[in-house]
Amino acid sequence: MKRIGNLWEELVSFENLYRAYRNARRGKRRQRAVEQFEYRREYELARLQAELRSE
Repeated sequence: MKRIGNLWEELVSFENLYRAYRNARRGKRRQRAVEQFEYRREYELARLQAELRSE
């Protein structure tokens, strides 16, 4: 994979993943899966970040 500066690190930053999560949940806050993710969002986002970084 071709690297462009620190683009990957910016993409997988916790702040960026949190922003993406907030955009994705718009209009879906009452759905059970979204509520479950919301309850453990910091854990889930940290797990996702670790998984992406290991790629």
